[in-house]
Amino acid sequence: NLIDVIITLWWKNLTRKYAAEGDVGGFRYRVDLQLCLLVCRRQAGFCRTSERSGGRRGLPAEDCRAFRGQQAAVFFDDDRRYADLLNGYIFDGKQVIMEKQLYSQDTRETGKSQKDSWGVQKRKKIQRFRDGVKRVAFGTSFTIIALEHQDKIHRGMPVRVMVEDALSYDRQMKKLQKQNREKGVLNKKDYISSLTDTDVLTPVVTIVIYYGEEPWNNSKDIYDILAHKDLPEEIKTFINHYPIHVLDVRRFTNEECFQTDVREVFGFIRRSLDKEAVKQYLKEREEQFTNIDEDAYDLIAAMTDTKQLQMVKDKYRSEEGGINMCKGLLDWVEESKMEGEKQGMRRGITQGKAAGELTI
Repeated sequence: NLIDVIITLWWKNLTRKYAAEGDVGGFRYRVDLQLCLLVCRRQAGFCRTSERSGGRRGLPAEDCRAFRGQQAAVFFDDDRRYADLLNGYIFDGKQVIMEKQLYSQDTRETGKSQKDSWGVQKRKKIQRFRDGVKRVAFGTSFTIIALEHQDKIHRGMPVRVMVEDALSYDRQMKKLQKQNREKGVLNKKDYISSLTDTDVLTPVVTIVIYYGEEPWNNSKDIYDILAHKDLPEEIKTFINHYPIHVLDVRRFTNEECFQTDVREVFGFIRRSLDKEAVKQYLKEREEQFTNIDEDAYDLIAAMTDTKQLQMVKDKYRSEEGGINMCKGLLDWVEESKMEGEKQGMRRGITQGKAAGELTI
């Protein structure tokens, strides 16, 4: 239809613009976000229904999950929050990483696989996109720290993380190899690898941030999804492990180690299934929630699947430019409670009628 045509033309023009600037990969998730926002707002309120119905109504379930992932990616694109997340989760609240130590990096990981088919060499391009990635400086050393956002348990996540990490290492290695060949610094023993004895790669760390309701109790290591049960113990010792780091937001109880609005976002999501706990938390954090940043508001609304919050967002904008989430959420809690009472009354009336018919 006309809306789809407009979105397509807009996307092509934006892609051409950033291709000319050489920033298509780095800007990709923002493009995806805008597309997703346009579609999701056009189909407002259908995420919950589509997940139940397998995507038959409104947006497909995978599009809703992509929308939530994009909200999280935008929220953590802020260097203050990225640094705060790493300080809180890795360093238990110690202020080790500052904003100035973070450097943006392409979210795209690429590589090539080679396949020999009937004597013909075929090269296939492999491409993956991370939800967020920063190069972090520690003095003269660096570490690449990437984020992956999940609102559902992904059993294959160890494989996905392993592939993305491997592509990052492969890209680094190919860059070093090219530089060494151009500089002519390789000796006889270096020609096979095209690497010198002093060449090193930057370590890569991937953190999976999980927002779902069920605990992520398995699939935290590739070993967990391998068919090794009936193998000899001697063989098992040779099987490589590849553990992943999962930050389970709803079971992470130390949100006080954060110093930005990451604390309020994680704290609210953790309590979101308990209305009374939400009310109490809003009272405790009234000052913060009275003027919360719009990105934080959007992420909370997306991850807790409260479409009402998105629909009334403009109603609660504060004079400072943020959103009075405290007022909005308290209204939402009260409305939810009233709706629950109405449903209870309707069920009681229905049961009463059924009992009366049986008596007659």
